[in-house]
Amino acid sequence: MKGITNFFRRTWNKAQDKAAMAAVKAETALVELKDEEKGATDMVTVVVIIVIVLALAIIFREQLANAFRAVGQKIMEWING
Repeated sequence: MKGITNFFRRTWNKAQDKAAMAAVKAETALVELKDEEKGATDMVTVVVIIVIVLALAIIFREQLANAFRAVGQKIMEWING
């Protein structure tokens, strides 16, 4: 009877150890997933900002071109004296 009790005790301890290791692995996986998602979110944010800047540049392209021309003329006038 003592041998059976020891067998079940060892089996139960092994099961507890495996459950604890699985919990640690699951927690690690969740932390990595969270960090990965944060990186993906940051990337999406950068892409959205670039799209907005490009859209504004397209919408106001004439005004921007006029502004650059005016700055260029001022620089040329300053260089030519």
